[in-house]
Amino acid sequence: KLRPTRLHDLRHLHATELLRLGEPLHVVSDRLGHRDPMVTATIYAHVTDEQAETASNTFANGTRTAL
Repeated sequence: KLRPTRLHDLRHLHATELLRLGEPLHVVSDRLGHRDPMVTATIYAHVTDEQAETASNTFANGTRTAL
């Protein structure tokens, strides 16, 4: 069962998607009204399934190449 989506959840989604699409951290931070980009980086930015899979594949391919 899915829980209801809160407005705050959309802030997290907004930050994560902008960062995934390549927007600089300081720009995303400014859009969210954060003075410190580390707030955005540590609280609002999340690793997507796609990013996790890409990192895993990069590691696997690099390991095969090294061996």
